[in-house]
Amino acid sequence: MNDEQLWQHVCSQSPLPLPTDATCSFARTTVDKLKADLALNEQLTYRFIRPLPVPLLTLNGLDDSLIDTFRLNEWRAYTSVGFQSQCMPGGHFFFKRDFPRFYSILLTLFSEQGS
Repeated sequence: MNDEQLWQHVCSQSPLPLPTDATCSFARTTVDKLKADLALNEQLTYRFIRPLPVPLLTLNGLDDSLIDTFRLNEWRAYTSVGFQSQCMPGGHFFFKRDFPRFYSILLTLFSEQGS
């Protein structure tokens, strides 16, 4: 993507209103930082770590175009105890669509872990 396309993508994914002008100071600074993060990410080498003795929960929006839902199960390899994965209606910011449901899932999980 060029800078204009990248900024428009950021705007389309943001739950906050952003200036649409990719040449404004805020957009330029944000795009520069995002490009630096993406360049750093390209250099990362992933290695498997020993599973942690903590339960993991993955939550994702069913319409989230940024992640493949089936890939969430890959997190299972990083815990030696419980793993749960749930999808909720909505996109990348699904928790804003139905916050009470999102919060209820977390409360239920935490209360089960405390028992």
